[in-house]
Amino acid sequence: MKKISTLWLLYSIAFLLQSCGNDSPQQCFNIAALNSNLLYTLAGNGFQRELASPSEKLVDEKTMVMAPMKRTEEVNNKIKSTEENYQKVKSLSAGDDAKQMLAASNALYELALPMLKNEYTQLAMLYDENSPADKIAAMEKNINDKYAVKFQTLYDALHKTSMDYASKHGLNVREVNPAPPSRKPVAKVCKGVDRITQDVLFADVDFSDHGNFYFLSFK
Repeated sequence: MKKISTLWLLYSIAFLLQSCGNDSPQQCFNIAALNSNLLYTLAGNGFQRELASPSEKLVDEKTMVMAPMKRTEEVNNKIKSTEENYQKVKSLSAGDDAKQMLAASNALYELALPMLKNEYTQLAMLYDENSPADKIAAMEKNINDKYAVKFQTLYDALHKTSMDYASKHGLNVREVNPAPPSRKPVAKVCKGVDRITQDVLFADVDFSDHGNFYFLSFK
């Protein structure tokens, strides 16, 4: 009897230590699901439009002169932020019920990084070298043809697993439906989740060519 009690005590301590070491469900959802919003524009023409109209940067603090960023700078910044967020996903300590969501998140990042480091870097170089418009258009088409379907499949998988996870843990989540207003609204996925149009949040993002992708945001 004493042996059984000792074994049970050791098991309980191990379980408590494991539980204490896990990140909270909200932290897991934030890092694995919400941060994937930053990858959203890689599909379709979103990020391509960003490269076509580059951001500006301050080049002289005294005169406050601004100049367009090189496209390779923009892509490198995107790579850096994507790698940082991917590392956060890999560093998560979560329970077994988060495994599917984390696997889906990892898979999406493992597709996004090669896109950025290869084809998007090549596209940025074409812009920086003032290449002909037909070469730029050909590279954009190559990106869409090669990655669009796969990206949507992985994004949909992350969407489903993350919403299941949010429902299970009672996370209060607002879901943004980027589909054009002319489309019929989609039924609610789980209790506590609702949908709003893209006019409310992320209004500066063009969702018109992204089909049924979704952004997630807390209320």
